[in-house]
Amino acid sequence: MSLTPDSQSLMQRLDQRSRDIFKEIVEGYLTTGEPVGSRTLSKGVIALSPASIRNVMADLTDLGLLDAPHVSAGRAPTHRGLRLFVDGFLEIGEPSSADKREIEERLKLEAYVAALTKKFEQLHDKCEALETSRETVVRLHKEEAAACANAAGIILHLSHNPKT
Repeated sequence: MSLTPDSQSLMQRLDQRSRDIFKEIVEGYLTTGEPVGSRTLSKGVIALSPASIRNVMADLTDLGLLDAPHVSAGRAPTHRGLRLFVDGFLEIGEPSSADKREIEERLKLEAYVAALTKKFEQLHDKCEALETSRETVVRLHKEEAAACANAAGIILHLSHNPKT
């Protein structure tokens, strides 16, 4: 199996430094399931400063190969990045069927986690809306109770002090 035309053009656009950093990020992510930071890479096999690694990571992100859960987080491969990584494996040599299954399961798991995250965010938004509604109902209930108490006080006052 060879690289797809899209994968080939992407691979041609990556210099060796970018390929090495990309490989370390994907392998680190596949090992831990967590985004990989520039500082972690600089302390490992990549002999570059964290700033130099971040520059390459930004380029890989611009190419759609990496993504970050938030600005200060490390980077994780996107689906496209994982596919490029797998295609690269297939170009180098056929992985075992167990490796293929593991890679496919991780791709499925990534898609599942992304879907769950989206659902969680939607539920969180609904919970916030419900909490706002609950607070409004409580406030209105307190205002109504205060108005009733005020009316009862007026009635009580008038009953004890009738006008003649």
